Amino acid sequence: MDVWNGRRFLIVDGSPVYLVYSVCLVCLVCLVHLVSFRQTKHTRQIR
Repeated sequence: MDVWNGRRFLIVDGSPVYLVYSVCLVCLVCLVHLVSFRQTKHTRQIR
């Protein structure tokens, strides 16, 4: 538990790192959604 708390405090102290991490995560999710949307659109066009 102490180690986990330490990590938590590290993330809180390094807010910029946490911000960059969250932004990267959002970008990844958006990319996945875009790719899946394009694939569905492509399959619809073929059909």
